[in-house]
This record gives sequence, structure tokens and C-alpha cells, in this order.
Amino acid sequence: MQELSQKLQLPKHLFPLGKSSVLGRLIQQMQAVCSEILVITSAAQEAVFQEHLGKMGHPIPLRLQIKKDEGFAGDFKVMAAAYEAQLLVTMGDLVFAPHVLPTIAAHQGPNVIVIDRTTAPHFDFRIIGGKIQKNLITKLQQVNPESFWPMFKLVASEVLRGRGKVTFLPSLFNLNTPQAYQQAQAYFAQHPEA
Repeated sequence: MQELSQKLQLPKHLFPLGKSSVLGRLIQQMQAVCSEILVITSAAQEAVFQEHLGKMGHPIPLRLQIKKDEGFAGDFKVMAAAYEAQLLVTMGDLVFAPHVLPTIAAHQGPNVIVIDRTTAPHFDFRIIGGKIQKNLITKLQQVNPESFWPMFKLVASEVLRGRGKVTFLPSLFNLNTPQAYQQAQAYFAQHPEA
């Protein structure tokens, strides 16, 4: 994706997709169910995100937050500073059908971890988002969310203690390869209303 990102001169979160961008689609879907949106990026990408977000209309507060630490550790530190006690979280390189994020937000209970139903049949239990309380962020900061066993133990612990549940919902695309981006472009060319 780095080569494609250099060619387009954009981070993959801002790649054009249909009538919007990857991030633009997420923001559009989240503003229906959130009172505030945090967009987390690195200092190196701040200017390009500022420019992109400045061109978008958004009726709810949207804050661009710069993370100081790399990877998910930096993301979690920024999330811990969110105004709300309950957070709807996802990654900026995922593309969802319009109903998925509102479905996550509507789940009852304090913590809902969402696993990608698209990859689960292949024993790839990828976490694609969740509705979580900020106090769980502290626990997440202690594990690598891309490491299966530490995440499994943490999620299982929350579920077994009655403080969370797991659900399976589909992502349309995970834009982690140029091929996935090409598939997404083809999909939105055929389904411009999606």
C-alpha cells in the first residue's frame, strides 16, 4: 500500500472511494450515531488530514488528534482522552456497508467487540471495531491488538465477567493491499449508491 500511497500522495485512509474517501465514508456513517468523532493520525500526516477534513461538511464535532506514539499504543492513548465515556471505535482503512456502524452502536451493554464475519470462516478472527467504555482502553493499552492470544484472553476475560460480548459483523473491504483497494473501487463503480 505504501507504493500506492506515494502514487496518490495520500495516506490510504484518504484514498478516493466512490463519491467520497475511505475516511469520509466512515465519518458519514459515524455522525448518525456519535456525538463526537476523533480522527487519529501522526504528526507527519496532520496537514493532509487537516486539508481533507476541511473540505468535508460534518454537523457534529470532529477533532483531529495527533498521536505521539506509533501504532495502536498511540491510538489508545488518544482514545483515553475522548470526551465521552462510551466509544464507537474502528480502523480508518476499513469500509463498511451503511448499516454496520449503527448496528454496533445499537448493541446493548458496556463493551461489544466486533469480529469480521467476512474473515472468521478462515479462522482469521480480526477485530474490526467495537463499542467500548473508556476504562477498557486502559486494559487494551497493555496488549498488542494484532496479537491473537493476548487479545483473545482480554476479550474472553471481559465476556466471562459479564462486562462485554462479542459479535460478528461484516466489513466490505479491508484496504490493506492494492488489490483490495482495486476491488473496492470496482465495487463502488458498480454500486454508486452504496
